[in-house]
Amino acid sequence: MNPLKKRIIDLEKNELTRDDLEELLNLAEGIDEADIEDVDKSFIELMNSYVVSQDYKKMDLQAFVARKGLKFYKNVANEITRNEDYILKVINKYRISLCKENVYLIGTPHYANLGDQAIYYGEHAQLERLFPDKNIVEIFGDEFSIVKYVLYILIQSGEIIFLQGGGNMGDRYLDEESIRRDVAKLFTQNLIISYPQTVYYENSSNGKIQLNRSRRVINANKNYHILARDKVSYDFLKENFIGTVGMLPDVALTMKYDKDNDRNGILCCFRNDSETKITNEQRNTILEYLSTIDTIKETDTVLGEYLPLEQREAVFKSKLDEFASAKMVVTDRLHGMIFAAISGTPCIVLSNYNHKVRTMYELIKDKFNGEFLEEPEEIQTVATRVYNCPTVKWDNTEFVKAYDETIKRIIDNYKVYSDVYLIDEEYLMSEHWEFRSFYDYETRIEQDQWIKDLNSAIEESRNTSLAHKIRNRLFK
Repeated sequence: MNPLKKRIIDLEKNELTRDDLEELLNLAEGIDEADIEDVDKSFIELMNSYVVSQDYKKMDLQAFVARKGLKFYKNVANEITRNEDYILKVINKYRISLCKENVYLIGTPHYANLGDQAIYYGEHAQLERLFPDKNIVEIFGDEFSIVKYVLYILIQSGEIIFLQGGGNMGDRYLDEESIRRDVAKLFTQNLIISYPQTVYYENSSNGKIQLNRSRRVINANKNYHILARDKVSYDFLKENFIGTVGMLPDVALTMKYDKDNDRNGILCCFRNDSETKITNEQRNTILEYLSTIDTIKETDTVLGEYLPLEQREAVFKSKLDEFASAKMVVTDRLHGMIFAAISGTPCIVLSNYNHKVRTMYELIKDKFNGEFLEEPEEIQTVATRVYNCPTVKWDNTEFVKAYDETIKRIIDNYKVYSDVYLIDEEYLMSEHWEFRSFYDYETRIEQDQWIKDLNSAIEESRNTSLAHKIRNRLFK
């Protein structure tokens, strides 16, 4: 083992410092000392406090940038990427290794949607199976926008990037959509794999605009591979995105639940957002009828806006225990159905606003005791029968095999395409937070120069970063 790699391994046991980087740089023969410019201290304090903060409502950087305009955004990109101390914050926060190859999982949830957390756990378990000798780096979706240029500096060509799966590809969840667009634009020398998504762009003027924006950006990167979560999404993706490579069910189905719990009562898990089809009157009627069969308990898989990282695993396991302790589950949530299936609990599944619950039910209906209903009024015809069904132990073998074989196939067949651009004016104008008065900030000539300057600053920062030089030395 060369002395540089050995010293990195020793130092990475604790948080890296600027002095550590300079020591490593001196060990790396042939690498000149970087000329790091000083930056405004107040800006660095602001950015650093955001990265280490546990209160993510303190600062909405994108909204802040939108108010300040394009010139400020240019300065943000320059100052973030030029400041080695900020780069170190990112390295230490996300435990990015300088000497081992990293595998990145981008867009994971900080919020307390336990369905999305289940997707994360399924994805992370697979990455540990497939890459036992590599360092897995999780990048939270709500932090990606302020670390994306640092990641551009640190991520080596050849390292694999995975994107969080789920049901947020479309025009309804534009924060998540913007992450996919940014990854496609910035990481042009990396294999990118989007874990399975349910896709839904509304047939409206805005839905068509957002589809065209995503299609243009993602299709420009031939290294970008998308998996669908259901047949409807697969057909749509195949028609619109050239990187569509297959279909897999929700990755949460690869999980196992082995506890035996005493079971009693009926657990009702209903949506309370724009995706529900059930009215308050229908909900009350369902609850009133079910109360004639057994005791009712209401729950949800969405617990709030923010889930502290140190509580994530305990909260998630507690929710699975809750589903596994019921005699029957009634739900219109996709992951309400999946939690019931994993825990072996009989389940009545109600439709939601799009196809995702129905299509997933069709995929797994033979593997658990469940009944899908398009209309909530039908519940009285099946409730007693489903309630008396036996529990069925969940077998995840088929799903684990399908996932591992599919991801391995994508990696084995991957060919690097380098004819991909980094950033352009059309993309800047189509970011989801949009500058409404784009032309009020700059003249056309200044806009063109600004774009060139931004590209130049990012590339220059990549070439001058101490951390990037050290990684380059090891991965030559």
